[in-house]
Amino acid sequence: MLKNEQKFYSALEDVFIGEAGKKIEGKSGFVNLMRIKSQYFEKIKPFIQKEVAEKIKDDKEREELYQKLYTFFESYLNETGTPFFSQTPFYKNLYEKVYSEREDVTLFWKTQRLYYVKTEATYSTVNNLEIDELKFDFDASNIEHKKSNEKKELEFYLTDATNERLTFKVFYSDNSRAKYDKIKEYLGQDSPDAVRKFIAENYEKIKQPNIKVVKNNLKREGLKTKTLQDALLFYNNDDALNSVTIEFAISKIDDMLAYAEVNNLYKVTEDVLKKAFAVYKKQNEVDYFIHKDAEAFLKEQFDLFMYQQLFGDNNLYNEWKAERIEYIQKIKQIAYKVIEYIAKFEEELKAIWNKPKFVRNSNYVLTLNKLANNVELIKKIINHAGWKKQVEEWKELWKEWQDENGNVTKKEWKEFEKAATVQAKDIIKNNKFNENYKYLPIDTKHFDELKFEILGHFENLENYLDGVLIKSDNYQALNTILLKYRERVDLIYIDPPFNTGDDFDYKDKFQDSTWTTLMNNRLELSKGILSRRGNIFLHLDYNANFLGRILLNKHFENRFQSEIAYKRTPGHQLATGLDAMMDNIFWYSKTNEFIYNQFYQELSEEEINEKFPYIENGTNRRYNHQKLEKSSNSYSKGEIRIIQGKKIKTNIGWIWTQKTFDERLKKNPNCIFWTENGRPRYKEYADEYNGRKLGNLWDDVTLISSNSGEALFFQTQKPEHLIYRIIKQSTNSDSIAVDYFSGSGTTIAVAHKLKIKWVGIEVGDHYYSKIIPRMKKVLTGDVSGISKLEDVNWQGGGFFKYYELEQYEEALAKTKYNPKEGDLSNINFSKDEKLLDAMVIDEEKEEVKIHFELLYPDVDIAETISNVTGKKIKKLNKERVIFEDDTQIEFANMNYYDPIFKDAYRSLLWWKSKE
Repeated sequence: MLKNEQKFYSALEDVFIGEAGKKIEGKSGFVNLMRIKSQYFEKIKPFIQKEVAEKIKDDKEREELYQKLYTFFESYLNETGTPFFSQTPFYKNLYEKVYSEREDVTLFWKTQRLYYVKTEATYSTVNNLEIDELKFDFDASNIEHKKSNEKKELEFYLTDATNERLTFKVFYSDNSRAKYDKIKEYLGQDSPDAVRKFIAENYEKIKQPNIKVVKNNLKREGLKTKTLQDALLFYNNDDALNSVTIEFAISKIDDMLAYAEVNNLYKVTEDVLKKAFAVYKKQNEVDYFIHKDAEAFLKEQFDLFMYQQLFGDNNLYNEWKAERIEYIQKIKQIAYKVIEYIAKFEEELKAIWNKPKFVRNSNYVLTLNKLANNVELIKKIINHAGWKKQVEEWKELWKEWQDENGNVTKKEWKEFEKAATVQAKDIIKNNKFNENYKYLPIDTKHFDELKFEILGHFENLENYLDGVLIKSDNYQALNTILLKYRERVDLIYIDPPFNTGDDFDYKDKFQDSTWTTLMNNRLELSKGILSRRGNIFLHLDYNANFLGRILLNKHFENRFQSEIAYKRTPGHQLATGLDAMMDNIFWYSKTNEFIYNQFYQELSEEEINEKFPYIENGTNRRYNHQKLEKSSNSYSKGEIRIIQGKKIKTNIGWIWTQKTFDERLKKNPNCIFWTENGRPRYKEYADEYNGRKLGNLWDDVTLISSNSGEALFFQTQKPEHLIYRIIKQSTNSDSIAVDYFSGSGTTIAVAHKLKIKWVGIEVGDHYYSKIIPRMKKVLTGDVSGISKLEDVNWQGGGFFKYYELEQYEEALAKTKYNPKEGDLSNINFSKDEKLLDAMVIDEEKEEVKIHFELLYPDVDIAETISNVTGKKIKKLNKERVIFEDDTQIEFANMNYYDPIFKDAYRSLLWWKSKE
């Protein structure tokens, strides 16, 4: 093999798999992807060699060919093997290229033609890392990589320790309380604290078949009870048993030091531990992308590359002969063939990325008044074994929560006192439902056997739902629900990462090009779900507002309505320079027929005093009529109005025409009026006037105090009063509001209180730890935030669904590619197995049955098909779903060739990439 030939194939495999791919280990779809990529490369390599051998006979020309191919592909495939402007030489820099002739100014960035997937460091196993005469082993073989772009912190679990070596297992943290659900059930415990206490006291005795106990070399003797309770590594397994693995392992530095002291490990100090963890964490983060059109991009770039090779500054005087031109054509043909092979794989990844995703682990939360006319069903609920778990949950929501470090994560929620102290016997009295308990929020996760009976109570199920909460990467979620919500959403409010460079409860540190691609991908889908009368509000600050504005111009055709300056803080005394006190909220509309409801602002007390002259009369206020009577033409009718014990809201209003004056006089004969230059005017009473028209400077929004019931200890939580203002002005009673960066859930909480249907999407662990608890608080009658406003008067009640979506990494993990022997035509992803495990072939009946549960035991078939077809669910029970058009699916009899649903099945299982 020629020198450059060997170099080329080695380099092509490296760049195709990528630097990140070669290092990666652990549990993830990306690990499976690397295995598939290696198989695929081994399959295409002989075809490339054959193509070269047939076209290029001369060794010298072959060396030149491989040198040019090597140079090109090394420049245009990045560290993950994605076609990319990566290490592109300056003369190939096309960042300034304008891709549209319609616009004289456009934004171009190097990842513009890509889908952004996630950012993650490829943590790998490291052995014999020496720090201050102590060796460290870090085992990353079981790390479960991020399924999407949620924020995850590394945790180090000590599993073995001597005075020469410490051994750690490396995992991503999971701070959600939901991770305890399975182990609580298996151990019969009712809280995370109870689980830890039980395991600490019974570690050697646990024999539960769904719990796998791993033994290691750590000693438990001599440790404090609290240390034993905290020293627990456990994770849920994705297997047929839904098993849980537990291991005695120490994750807190203080507990490691305590263990070292008990066991005389004198080299183990806090400094050396922190230094070792810091060194291990210094592994470069990688941005993962998928190209939107790899073939067109690479061919375009190769043409430019060859032009520079042939006609660049050093090649101006080449003499061209027919043989040379023919050789150049052969190089191009071979390069194009290699590009097509690489692009075919990228197209398959794009198809998996864009395929609709399965709905998993779905449940419903509803208040008991929704079942008030079905006393027998309520009786079944309160007599069910899950009732005890439900009451325990209410008790948890009542009390204060603290994390493992003693920090408060939720204050006591007094709204749950009635629920936490309820007696089942009090709910049904004299065979009638007790209305005192109408707003108790029931979660169907506690009542598996009754779930479908509860849902079957509703004739048009989705019409009863107030909202849907989805745990997912928001691109995957928007893409999956696109058909169901196409042009049905009147309001999108999003508060995405501002790209501040700091991380909060979510990742907020991106390269500008990565952040712009992230937002561009999602805004593309936003336009599809927004109705013709719809509005979108994008909330940013100075870090990325300039990029957000350009993206909105691009996707919403310059239908800019306003830029709102929102004062988010009263100020910081220690700020240097000009204190950053405001955010920017950009308001765009889908068309020029958008919803806009005039909103009026309350005046401050100072403004009231300035604009409403008055005299005191005991404890009463009345208008300073004497000041107005100086006009020679003025007169008054009736008595001066006195406002007792009521806050004056606004300033004087004037009416100019006789017709309006007559109508006003008829409406209120006691109004104060006079004439000026022959024109009638009247003075409107403050408690009848709407208020001052809202402008785009919002410096009066009620902020969240740490002591308020609204505070959720979420660093970037927005106040309900801010979102209240946006929803009130941009929705009607039949509207749907969407927030796909839900954060702490403020948008959906406010929408619910205003009786506007909602969809919330969030990927982080706070989906379970913040949003779902908050929405249950709203249902039970949350008294914080906007609840006590006169036009809200929130009392409680509601019905919503929450579920998880299959993620891209999970689809990758289950995808199969089995290359077969044969010619070039067999390298075709449309013929591989994809998700064939979900299909069962009955050869006798010549049928192919679909069993989604073989892929995901917790699949929600009804919601999955509803999303893919856009059909709303009308009636649902354990055996079947009936959609709004009366088509139905029997879950046990799903035929792949069903003429109504075959396209839906195919899109989920047998997605089609470009061939």
